[in-house]
Amino acid sequence: MWNIAEEIWTRHENDRSFGSYISADYEAVLDGLIRQQPLANSFLEWGSGLGVVTIMASLLGYEACGIEAEAELVDYSRELAEQFQCSAEFVVGGFIPDSFQWRPELGEEAVRTAIDLADAYDDLGRQLDEFDLVYGYPWPTEHELFKGIMRDCGSSHSSLLIYDAREGIMIYDASELIR
Repeated sequence: MWNIAEEIWTRHENDRSFGSYISADYEAVLDGLIRQQPLANSFLEWGSGLGVVTIMASLLGYEACGIEAEAELVDYSRELAEQFQCSAEFVVGGFIPDSFQWRPELGEEAVRTAIDLADAYDDLGRQLDEFDLVYGYPWPTEHELFKGIMRDCGSSHSSLLIYDAREGIMIYDASELIR
């Protein structure tokens, strides 16, 4: 699946809909997903891109969903999910809940994350606080934004799994997100 995603990226890297797409270190993320398995049943990926991480989560047994702003990427995600015979669900829209109050003065920077899109939670039939594990690959200065979203809108039993190209995998449980 990783190779197929790389082939798709290679064919479309100059397409407008792929402008914000960056693949994570899938092996590192897979390790993080495996470590969280005993603690979580439901999984949500923010900015799911081609859906590889959400599909990996589904194949590991998570009830897995992905939210992506670009419809073309969601189409590819659904095709990959079908190809790998998993039940991952993908929707188009924003992953920031409409109820979230963005606070840039607290370091919640938004560089490339769209903060003005309507959220896609109704399309999933679930809200953010119904997911046990949420994964995101934020731009380098957006870590506080992602943690703020989870702190304000996630569940007290949820965990946030972040991949960072420099730091690798970071896992925050809800208690670590309280200021």
